[in-house]
Amino acid sequence: MAEPSPSTTTLALAPRRKLSAELHALTTRFGHGEVQVGEVLEVMGARAYSLLLVLLALPFFTPVSLLGISTVVGAVIGYLGLRLALGLQPHLPARLRERRLPPRFFGLLLRGAERIIRLLERITRKRLPLFVSGMLAHRLIGAGIVTAALLLMLPLPIPLSNALPAIAIVALAIGRLEDDGGMVLVGFAALLLSAVFFAFLGFFGFEVMQFLHQWYVAHFGALPPGVPPATTMPAP
Repeated sequence: MAEPSPSTTTLALAPRRKLSAELHALTTRFGHGEVQVGEVLEVMGARAYSLLLVLLALPFFTPVSLLGISTVVGAVIGYLGLRLALGLQPHLPARLRERRLPPRFFGLLLRGAERIIRLLERITRKRLPLFVSGMLAHRLIGAGIVTAALLLMLPLPIPLSNALPAIAIVALAIGRLEDDGGMVLVGFAALLLSAVFFAFLGFFGFEVMQFLHQWYVAHFGALPPGVPPATTMPAP
């Protein structure tokens, strides 16, 4: 029987390229000129949409809420996550695929993403396959991404209201990309923390605002211009 050619053997044994290497290749190719979203997805190959989730969520790794932007980007993330949760192939509408990306912003985004991914690659590895293998695991990851995207879409001018869901999205996407069940668990833990954070705001938001009002008046004697006085809850 004929032995496989050296080139065939090399291709079969070639390891999958690291995410940071793929991002570096994208930066070299697309980081200095205008490009369509569809072109980037074609170059990314099989891991395109999971990488896209990472790129979309990374700009929200900031304590400052990006109002307006988070709602639009969160809707795109939620759409991709929903298709994953339903077991459908990832897909973007033609209108989004044809959209052109600003060269300067996209280049900065790719370079920033590459630095963050290089740090994460030190701790990611193949482990806990139960949480990343099979259709059920993929659907649960998709459901987690949808939930985090819905939280990201909330137009709240509150610190960390964007960062916590974004961390969950990135961890879930990278866990799926790298077959890292541990990273998936980190993503769900970040999602749980996000849910607790928003629940705290929902249940205690009024009390927190009233406390801040009373503290400010006690220390400074009056509210700053343009800030309305806190109302009191009516007695039952």
